[in-house]
Formats: sequence, structure tokens, C-alpha cells
Amino acid sequence: MVVIECPHCDEEIEMDEDAYGLFACPYCEGEYEWGEAPKKRSRTTPRQIKKTTISSVYMYSPLSFGKLVTSTMLLFIVIIGLNSNSWYGYSYEDNDIEFETNFGLTYQENILTNDEATTGNWEQTDTFSSTTGMISSFETQAQLAELEKEWVMEYCSDSNNAWGETEEEFEARCDVMKIAADEYIEWWNSWDSAGDILFFILIISAFILFTLVAMNCASLLNHLGWLETNDSMMTNFRKAENLVGLITYSLILLGILMYWIFIPNLDALWDINDTSAPSGLSSGLGLIWWSTLLLTLICLTTTSIAATRKN
Repeated sequence: MVVIECPHCDEEIEMDEDAYGLFACPYCEGEYEWGEAPKKRSRTTPRQIKKTTISSVYMYSPLSFGKLVTSTMLLFIVIIGLNSNSWYGYSYEDNDIEFETNFGLTYQENILTNDEATTGNWEQTDTFSSTTGMISSFETQAQLAELEKEWVMEYCSDSNNAWGETEEEFEARCDVMKIAADEYIEWWNSWDSAGDILFFILIISAFILFTLVAMNCASLLNHLGWLETNDSMMTNFRKAENLVGLITYSLILLGILMYWIFIPNLDALWDINDTSAPSGLSSGLGLIWWSTLLLTLICLTTTSIAATRKN
């Protein structure tokens, strides 16, 4: 008998001296090759205790392939998300006109759809469907809100604007206008901050995810025999891959949760104008947010399992 060292978990394994072929480690189930093809026996001592370096076949499990697939999908979702307008949205219908607003990370897109539009001719009886849209950045909207506040301050500084009001009534109306202006600025700054934080995190994550996909591909090539590496290198390679993956997926998860927390409450938009939210209002986090969350959780789970396995 001889004692060898498993190339995957470094545990000691007893092997028959004349054993030859592909074996599985009883500790970690990693596969390795041992021995030489049968030939004329040479005399050896009954029991020989030694450690030796053996060549191994890197065990590429279904879990490893699953990590490659999910990390690749997440990379594409992150790239798409950087330019997507479906992180958040709301829609409602008023006077047969459908209003829809979709939010990206740096802008909002407004779409108005009227299925019974006319040209404005009083004698016209035919109608047609009309769709119009507008895109505006959060930064621009915040600047417009700042200009609106400056106008309010200038307006309220002139008592001649108190049309038929007492001084107290005019001051009360101005206080309401100032509060509304401040809330409108805060509304757009909240969208801008939430989007900027997530955008920054996704940019960093995209580069790291590309590296992770490349590392997973290298592991696959090693399994197929197209890339030759030693056992120690592959062990350290897998440890680094799992560690970087856990950090990256945790960072993305933190980013999308922070986005959810930092975006303003939609009801505040109508509270600013002292009106009630329209009936039939539908709102919520968009498809790209949910897709990113789901894939990140899957990647985080598979990588955590791989990191805790002794292979």
C-alpha cells in the first residue's frame, strides 16, 4: 500500500501499489488519475508509506456549469440595465387618455396615448390613435425645480402680488408654494441620487462579472483538456473565483436594494400639487429590477454552495 495526497482536498488516501486508472477521492469525491499501465512487477517492500504528487483531472460539476450560465446571464442583464427604462414605472388613465411613465437610472420617459384623437376640426367625426412621448433627465428636472423655487421666492417678495388677499393670507399662500417647491426639488434629487448610486455599482459589477465569466470559461477549458494547469493553481483559482463572485453579487444586491429604498414615494408627486392620486393608478418596480434581483440571488446561492464544498 502507498499513501498519496488528494490533489483537490490534500487528504491522505491509501492506494494499492498496482492500482491503475481514474479514481474518486473518498473525502471530496474529486477525480484523479493514479498508477501506471500494468507491466512486469518489480519487487517492493510489503508496505511503503510515502507522499507523492499526482496528476489530476479537474472535477467540473453541474454546479460549476450552472455558475457559468447564471453569471453570463447576469452580465447581460447588468449591461441592459444600464440603459433600460424599466427600473420603475407607473400608469393611469384619465379622460380616455393613457399616461405612462417609465424610469431609467438617469432619466424618465413619459408616454401619452389617446385612442380617440382628432385634428381639432369641429366638423370632423373620424378619430385616430395618437401616441406622444418625452424624455427628460433627472438632473434637468431638478434644475427646473430650482428655477421654479427662485421664481416663487421672487414672487413672494413682492406684496403687490397679493390680489385681494390680506397680508396674512398672502404669506400663507407663499408658504405653501415654497414648501411645494422644496418638495419638488427633493423629489427629483432623490431619483437622481438613487439612479447614480445604482449606475456606479452596475458599472463596476459589469467589469468584474466579465472577469468571472472568463474565469468560469477557463475552468471549463481545463475540464475539457484544452487548458493545462497544475492542481495547486486550480485550487487557488477556484477559491479566488468564489470569493470575487460572493463580493460582486453582494454588491449588486446591495445596489438594487438601496435603489428601492432611496427612490421617492410616488404619492408625494400628487401631494406636492395638493391633489389626490388618480384612480386606477398602477405603479411598481420594473422588469429589469426584478430580473436583476432574481439572477443575483441565484448566482449568490450557487457560489455560496460552491465555496462551502470541499473540492
